[in-house]
Amino acid sequence: MAIGKSKLHEMLHRGRTINEVKVWLDSWDENQIVQVLDFIKYDQLFDTGKDGRGRQLGWYSLATEQINPLKKAGTHYTLHDTGAFYESMEIIVRDNEIEIDADGKKVDERGNVTDLFEVFGSEIIKLNEQNFELLINEIKKKYIQAARDVLFGN
Repeated sequence: MAIGKSKLHEMLHRGRTINEVKVWLDSWDENQIVQVLDFIKYDQLFDTGKDGRGRQLGWYSLATEQINPLKKAGTHYTLHDTGAFYESMEIIVRDNEIEIDADGKKVDERGNVTDLFEVFGSEIIKLNEQNFELLINEIKKKYIQAARDVLFGN
């Protein structure tokens, strides 16, 4: 076999063409984005009422339950009153990071505006440690597969 014509040589040549940014971006698809948003919306906020640091956001009082019977006294805050906050959440995948953003402005029935980020902090849209690890493992699998595809010419 001639030099430069072996399978190993071809693989090494393809390896030099791997673009880490492209592989990173290719590792993300709509499923990963939905998964991250579901982790924040449902696993963290709705189901446990905790932010990305694991801090409890708060508990509904008896007075709150009397005003709004859907909010039972002693249950945790979910930040899902109208669903607008959850619907506003989005993820932007950049070359070396992901950005999670949302509109934290909440207008009550009297027209008063509350900024959820001022009240609860920016960690309300941050992944907790457990969900971050799950995401890392999922992206790592996809990243490795994308790199293999380049190396083996798939």
